[in-house]
Amino acid sequence: SKSKTEILWSEPLLEKIAKKNSDAELRALEAEREYHKIKKIKFMEQRIGETYTGIVSGVVQSGFYAELTESLVEGFVSNRTLPPDFYELVQEKYLLKGRRTGLQFRLGDRVTIRVLKVNRRQGFIDFEWLPDSDVKKDTKETNQTDKSQYARRKSDERPTKRRR
Repeated sequence: SKSKTEILWSEPLLEKIAKKNSDAELRALEAEREYHKIKKIKFMEQRIGETYTGIVSGVVQSGFYAELTESLVEGFVSNRTLPPDFYELVQEKYLLKGRRTGLQFRLGDRVTIRVLKVNRRQGFIDFEWLPDSDVKKDTKETNQTDKSQYARRKSDERPTKRRR
């Protein structure tokens, strides 16, 4: 015969309780993400026109995503803000490449951007890529990184132009 405890905490009941708790935890995580997204957007609304250093965090056919190194805010750099060219996505290399200019934007690359537009209602931040700007950065560290990246590439994979 089963004890009262075994009857009260049957496996189907425990599975139902576990599912409810799991669903509640997922809703709480989503709410927390949304809260942080709103805070980042409000923070960036005050910084339109400012220049930052970021890291390419994603590449798509229409541009690339960059995450600011100082604040972990992510925004989008559209191809329309890049020098005129036909940019193609090379998925297996996580790379966006300009056919004519040879510009390459690879996952993990350091980029200099300017905050172009923030849309709180739609929840997005647009950046503009800057080829030559006065963002404070350790050029020795950047040059060392660039050299080591070139050393790992085959000579036929080197870009004709490399942004700083």
